[in-house]
Amino acid sequence: MLDFPKIGQGIGAYKWDDSNQSLIKHAALNGLNFIDTAEDYDNGNSERVIGLAIKEIREKVILSSKFSPHNNSYSKVLKSLDNSLKRLNTDYLDIYQLHWPNPSVPIEETIEALNLLKTNGKIRYIGFGNLTLAELKSIYKLIKIDTFQIEYNLFDRSIEPDIYNFCLENKILIIGYSPLDQGYIADGNIKKYLIKLSKKYGKSLAQIALNWIVNKKNILPIPKFSTFEHFQEIYESDFKIDEDDFTYINDNVTPVNHIKPKLINVINEGQNNRKTYLTLNDAKLNKLEYVPSPIQLSEVISNNKDIKPIRLIKINDLQYNLIEGRIRFWAWVLAYGDEDPIPSYIRSF
Repeated sequence: MLDFPKIGQGIGAYKWDDSNQSLIKHAALNGLNFIDTAEDYDNGNSERVIGLAIKEIREKVILSSKFSPHNNSYSKVLKSLDNSLKRLNTDYLDIYQLHWPNPSVPIEETIEALNLLKTNGKIRYIGFGNLTLAELKSIYKLIKIDTFQIEYNLFDRSIEPDIYNFCLENKILIIGYSPLDQGYIADGNIKKYLIKLSKKYGKSLAQIALNWIVNKKNILPIPKFSTFEHFQEIYESDFKIDEDDFTYINDNVTPVNHIKPKLINVINEGQNNRKTYLTLNDAKLNKLEYVPSPIQLSEVISNNKDIKPIRLIKINDLQYNLIEGRIRFWAWVLAYGDEDPIPSYIRSF
């Protein structure tokens, strides 16, 4: 397997331009030489910017990209890879990953394309992202999985213990996106503890939170940073903390609540202000063409309630606002109705 750094670069779904090139290159040459992106981030522009940034240091970089779920079919995977290689200005990827599952495309078809690309030397390793444990186990029987990409931070540890242990046991590297929870860092009592540790170690909250992930086995966090100052903060996150402090952080997991959907308001405002569906009928129509669609996802979870918790803000005991996980929410309602409680994380802000 590749010699991964302790921290990588997450070139995510943000606006990227040529001014970012020097930062990406500087970070790659100073310890953060794993770079992860995707074909649909900023409509492919993030790949283009990365390609320009690493054109003189390609062999020093571990380069990873992902194909969108609209392109999970055999021919589209092949085409997506060729397009990504052109934008990235390289003739191979170190890791190529399925971004999200697409229930309308047989996974065997996707795997066939990935195997061909690996045989042809266009990709070195194969990864998958955002799967349930059942999906991960099913795919593992069909192909060697080298990496698995999923959200992982102090607020959302939903991969524990089952997915985490499965990957650890089968030597599948977990690539953790949003390791700093999009800037929220942590919530509730754990955030109070981080504030205390920040004073104790003379480090920022972000450095403490990232340090906890860095010192866990088999997880490569890929934070996003947009300035040299932020890079330096990220770079200085690998330091020694007392075992008692690590244990306290590790043992304090965000509780999963189970809230009846009828108590939840679906609103436009959310963590990323993505366009969403405000009614069940709109979710069924899926005019925004999400993949998987609410209907498709409802079919996937109809016999198994293994679903990543949605995120809510509590208004009062009988009212919550939904701020993340809208497709999952509608899929749950389609599968189980509005009385069956849905797994939920509760934000404190």
